[in-house]
Amino acid sequence: MGIPFADDAVVSIDAEVVANDVGDGVVLLDLRTSKFFQLNPVGSFVWQQLKSPRSIRDIEAAVCAEFTVNPERCSADIGRLVEKLHDAGLVRVDVGPQ
Repeated sequence: MGIPFADDAVVSIDAEVVANDVGDGVVLLDLRTSKFFQLNPVGSFVWQQLKSPRSIRDIEAAVCAEFTVNPERCSADIGRLVEKLHDAGLVRVDVGPQ
């Protein structure tokens, strides 16, 4: 895992990833590698938020509004999820000007 992204970094779904709802989660397929990934209900909610590019801050706010969760815990969990999705090549993260 890499360095955590700033909360103003913008996350978007990679064009080579397709998703399908399965039960209360979602299954992702990376078309480049043919690897499948499964997200739980919270991960599925986050994926739905990414149908248009969103900042990590906005994703965290949406999750906190939808689920009963401590904001610090939410921030840490969303940060880890975004890192994992990014490391797997499923999302792009625009960190803005360096």
